[in-house]
Order: sequence, then C-alpha cells, then structure tokens
Amino acid sequence: MKLSSADHNNMDKLLGNILDAHASGKVTRGEAIGVLAHIISALAIENPQEFNNWISDPAVFERWLNDTSQHRRS
Repeated sequence: MKLSSADHNNMDKLLGNILDAHASGKVTRGEAIGVLAHIISALAIENPQEFNNWISDPAVFERWLNDTSQHRRS
C-alpha cells in the first residue's frame, strides 16, 4: 500500500494522539503498544480499509480511547 502525503500527515496526528494519551496517563504503555501493533499489522497485511479508518477518522481513535478507559474501570 502506497501512502500519500495526506496519509503521512494523518498518521503523524494519530501517532501523536496515541503518545499523548499515554503521556497523560489515559492509556498504559501496553495499551498504546497494542493499538500501534494493530494499526501497523493492518498496513502489513494490506488491509487498507482498517488502516485508513484509523488514520483518517478521528472518531476511531476516540472510540478506542473511551473503550480502553471503560474496560480498565470494569
């Protein structure tokens, strides 16, 4: 899968959001690693729909963040 400049910019934003969530204590190191592995795997197995959902739709990150936080509380 070839990434456009816009894809790179969106990926940078997503990576920043994940790192910021970890730095602020919203997610653990393991949770951040897990979601990064998921996103990288989607790219590696050529699942462009999953990868593009993560990098182009901020709601996907927000849902993950909320779900992760709720899961930790239960």
